[in-house]
Amino acid sequence: MTNVDKIKSLLILPDYDKIDSGIELAISFNDQRIFEKLLDGCSIDFNIEGGNDHLGPGGGYRPVLNDWMQKKVIDNGKKLTSSTGYYIFLSLLLNINRETKVHDSLKLENIKELSLKKCCLERLPSNLSKLSALKTLDISFNEKLTDSKSDLSNVNQLDFLIDHGTPLKHNTDGDAWPDIFIIKYPSPEEVECNGCNENQESVEGMVSRYDGYFCSSCDQDYNNLWYYCYCCGDLVDPTINDYKIDYEKKIAEYDSLFDEEYDCKEQYRTKALVINNEIEFETICSYCEQDSRPADIEIHNILEGINNEEISQKIINNIEHKYEVDDNGLSDEQVEMISNFIEEHSP
Repeated sequence: MTNVDKIKSLLILPDYDKIDSGIELAISFNDQRIFEKLLDGCSIDFNIEGGNDHLGPGGGYRPVLNDWMQKKVIDNGKKLTSSTGYYIFLSLLLNINRETKVHDSLKLENIKELSLKKCCLERLPSNLSKLSALKTLDISFNEKLTDSKSDLSNVNQLDFLIDHGTPLKHNTDGDAWPDIFIIKYPSPEEVECNGCNENQESVEGMVSRYDGYFCSSCDQDYNNLWYYCYCCGDLVDPTINDYKIDYEKKIAEYDSLFDEEYDCKEQYRTKALVINNEIEFETICSYCEQDSRPADIEIHNILEGINNEEISQKIINNIEHKYEVDDNGLSDEQVEMISNFIEEHSP
């Protein structure tokens, strides 16, 4: 077993302390090539549609995990109860140096915005202060994030921390940050639903329509925007746009959590998944999309299994009219693999 294999055997365990032990083991070898191999295929450049004024993810770009890290978030089409992929990524990232040969977006001095929104984090790793260029950090909607091995107040250049829906206290003393660092959310105000005329506590969770605000129950009768993610069970877009930020006033306001400006037709959110060695197409939210994409080796193994008569040919027959649809969750290379296979095996 190689050193990389030894480290990975700890990193893939669904236990944060074991992952920390794996990182300590990686550091002990004093060989940056280990980090290069483990981070191969990772970057920070996935931009969720929507977010800040409908233009971006609000807090910056999200990490793109490589195949084996993705499997620690979503496996066999379902989000794991203990989802550790993003913690593994951060822990590795924060222990590289200038000489480490990684994607340019992973160079610590290049990371100015980082969105960890809805990354299922339960802990933040140590050494976040090494992100010396970081200006905006979004850790919102990590409902189990209660622990941090880094004192975020020591991330000296950080101007904005977006922490909506996250229970983490922000420094080692358990106190909140000084107000200058915190984006403040306005107090909830009651809003009347135009459907049932009932008062709602705030616009959060309501739908902004051309004819006013509607609660989720009423709007569900009016349109067909309501789909649920196969992987995580949450509502599919347009639930992505939860705040807009006034950077000068340091105010974050709700920006139509559900907004009919978004074209949320089911076919646009239908993506390929590998489930029980079959290729299936399911409705997936933006946050799960990147982590549920089939790996090349998975497609290869399915085609090889069909070729060896270990897997039924109907798996390919069932997707013949779907796999060539644009932006279907398969890469161009994977579509070509399937096309070539069908052509070779056509009667």
